[in-house]
Amino acid sequence: VNQGWNLLSSDMVFSVTEKLSDNTKFSSVWKWEEGGWAVYLPGGGTQIYADSKGFNVLSTISPGEGFWVNSVGSESISIEGTLTTGSLTLTSGWNLIGLKSGETKLITALISGNKSSIASIWKWENSAWAVYLPGQDDGGEAYAGSKGFTVLSNIKPGEGFWVNATQQITLD
Repeated sequence: VNQGWNLLSSDMVFSVTEKLSDNTKFSSVWKWEEGGWAVYLPGGGTQIYADSKGFNVLSTISPGEGFWVNSVGSESISIEGTLTTGSLTLTSGWNLIGLKSGETKLITALISGNKSSIASIWKWENSAWAVYLPGQDDGGEAYAGSKGFTVLSNIKPGEGFWVNATQQITLD
């Protein structure tokens, strides 16, 4: 992870409190679940903070889930376990996800057959947003350019990304 905000994913389940608990390395960890935020604060006070904001307490990252880590500096996180592969089931609305695959996926291949059910796809890349808009002929190039974003072309293993789905879908 780099210093600052990192949008990540894992293809293995892991305990946030075991892997991201050092408050000299990490400021906070966030996951979008069931339409709301779950948070973990390595320095303590997670439950009090979560309760005060109406958030859940984050304890586990599962395969296919995207998550944010606010890192104090550049760090390496080692996750060991059994790789989980397979499809991703998305709900209608915003989904923070990650690939369940050890391979980079082109956006067009990832959304193949579901293009009409996706409003937008977003990835935090080099401290800026990259976006893909399936409903536009240029994939959102004009929109991205007008906002200072880049056009999203692929997702790599370990990267988290947002998908705004217009209905429940499955991505392979």
